[in-house]
Amino acid sequence: MRSTLLLTILASPLTTVALSAQTDAATPLPIGTAYRTSLALGDVTGDGRVDLVIGRNGPFVLRRGTGEPQAPFDREEPLDASVEPSCDSACPPQLADLDGDGDLDLAATDTPLGSDGHFAWFANDGRGRFGPKQRLGDANGAPLVCAWRTKAMALGDWDGDGRVDLFVVDDEGRVQVHRASANGFEASVPLAVRSDGPLGFVDWSGDGRADLVLRQGPAVVVHERAADGSFGEARAIATVADDAVSVQFAVATLGDEHRPTLLLVETRCETPDMDQVMKETTAALHETIAEARRRLAAMRPADGDAPALARWQKHQEALARWLEEPAALHDAMVMAAAAEGGPRLRLVRRE
Repeated sequence: MRSTLLLTILASPLTTVALSAQTDAATPLPIGTAYRTSLALGDVTGDGRVDLVIGRNGPFVLRRGTGEPQAPFDREEPLDASVEPSCDSACPPQLADLDGDGDLDLAATDTPLGSDGHFAWFANDGRGRFGPKQRLGDANGAPLVCAWRTKAMALGDWDGDGRVDLFVVDDEGRVQVHRASANGFEASVPLAVRSDGPLGFVDWSGDGRADLVLRQGPAVVVHERAADGSFGEARAIATVADDAVSVQFAVATLGDEHRPTLLLVETRCETPDMDQVMKETTAALHETIAEARRRLAAMRPADGDAPALARWQKHQEALARWLEEPAALHDAMVMAAAAEGGPRLRLVRRE
């Protein structure tokens, strides 16, 4: 299972960014103004052109590559592929050949608000049409559990065996890798690095070994990997904007020059402190409801007790209704953040 990403970097729907400098100024991102926007680029349609897959914390859309410098992407096309919105991860799209058929499949975390979930993936038919949602499984065939506070995932061949491995950032910022086997993903192995959010897997140093690019506080850093598999000290390659309330990035090697580029997506807002209060309050509410669900699930009556089962089901439905108001508040915050700031794109190239 081989993963290859070839990226075309854009400053707007109509112009191509000049990449002569190491860091380019913030530029409008041609993917809309949705809050917690994320992206992935690669030839998913099989026509030799780079396509843009946009993530909006749940649904995904596709903009097909045109090959035209002045209008490199076509209009948005909704994809059947979607995941549940997350409190702690923006569910950014990941592109990799997970089934070994030579095309790029789509994957993302799939954690309903306040609940554990799974790592979802959608098989590509080679033309950018994705099949039904599937779950990445362990070596025993059971779906891998993705904790609801998982911060990020990434895909890449960690051990050079030709299979796509799974990287995960847990709720405490620990980075772990699930190595892929012929039957599924093995148990996770911790790596000696930490991240406060997204991560990327790419040969940043140019020595033939893939490194890890991570968010750590106010910076995006790279941990270069040595020949023995150990990591060097974190080296900052970009500074996150002070007013960014959501940060996502994609990182990969560009074109024929084989120089990695970081695409840093920052969503700005004029009231980050207020937003943080709302985020923490919403997270606490969802955690309380999740705990109620777990306790209620443990009290499920026997199948033969129809009256008790009916009462139990009403409690389940009440919990679902209690989530409607936080969801509406979340939507209002999303619209406000988009109106005040919206996503911006910065490009960072290896020196």
